[in-house]
Amino acid sequence: MALKVGFIGVGGIAQAHMPNVTAYKDTRIVGVCDVNKDRVKEAAGKLGAKGYASYKSMLKGQKVDAVYVCLPPAAHGNIELDLAQRGIPFCVEKPVHINLKKAAAAAREVKKRGLVTSVGYQVRYAPQVETAAEFLSTHPITLLEGWFVGGMPGTPWWRQKAISGGQAVEQTTHIFDLARRLAGDVALVCAFGATGAMKDIENYDIEDATIALLKFESGAIGHICSACVLNKGGAPHVGLRFDGRDFTVELTYGSLTISSPSGKEQYDHSGALGPAMKQLDHTFLAAVESGDGSQIRCGYADGVKSAAVSLAVNLSMEKGKPVSPPEMIAKAGGLD
Repeated sequence: MALKVGFIGVGGIAQAHMPNVTAYKDTRIVGVCDVNKDRVKEAAGKLGAKGYASYKSMLKGQKVDAVYVCLPPAAHGNIELDLAQRGIPFCVEKPVHINLKKAAAAAREVKKRGLVTSVGYQVRYAPQVETAAEFLSTHPITLLEGWFVGGMPGTPWWRQKAISGGQAVEQTTHIFDLARRLAGDVALVCAFGATGAMKDIENYDIEDATIALLKFESGAIGHICSACVLNKGGAPHVGLRFDGRDFTVELTYGSLTISSPSGKEQYDHSGALGPAMKQLDHTFLAAVESGDGSQIRCGYADGVKSAAVSLAVNLSMEKGKPVSPPEMIAKAGGLD
């Protein structure tokens, strides 16, 4: 049976998903909506889909089997909750929300209905992550270090904290998510921020850099750094390092190195993220088709937990004290 898919938001990240969706069997994108009328018109014309001014009008005008939510963090509102209440499977871009109460409410509805959902943490589908996970499953982690250090994306809303949540929330969420995937859930976050290096950037109110100290439920400890100050020079670095008794695992978006008493294993996975995104999309669509979401590597509730770690960074900086992501989720009403 052909799947009919709708898109809420047709900006840059939606453009990365759309070719994968239309390449899956005879799946069709039948409806698109966005606040930008020109983008809607262009996307609808290109896809042979109908364009809408709002997601509600799209859902009213189209029968859809699944929906992609590709919006800035602050624009989610009650969309995921509404989709869940309508029984519509959805794939949502990361982070799932910057309002944990709304995210938790959507997660509870998803669970209640047993709905197929997926979150756009495509790095989970990269082969080096699975290899690292297999090794770390039998090698307890003592120390974790992570980085998302680079330049500032050109998207205007990215530099406005009320819309993006800041770099730790919108971008470094990938690293926090991988940390959770490979080291387990985070029990406590203590974070600090630095400003003053980007004063010439218009409408910029996020931190230039943050560092989050983490205590994991497993007993491991670590830190994850973010910085967006390297637009015209420096040495960008994105990845994770895990240390334990007599081993080190170094993971980037394109490589993996495992050093242990048995030697050094090196894996080159350059260019892995494109295929990983395709695998994420096709895994989601296959799950919608079958009703079995067991192969999806990050469902909505899991994505809420990753978002909570990033949001804990902001809250810890604001309060000047350690913050517990599990307690934040419980305060938001929980995921069950």
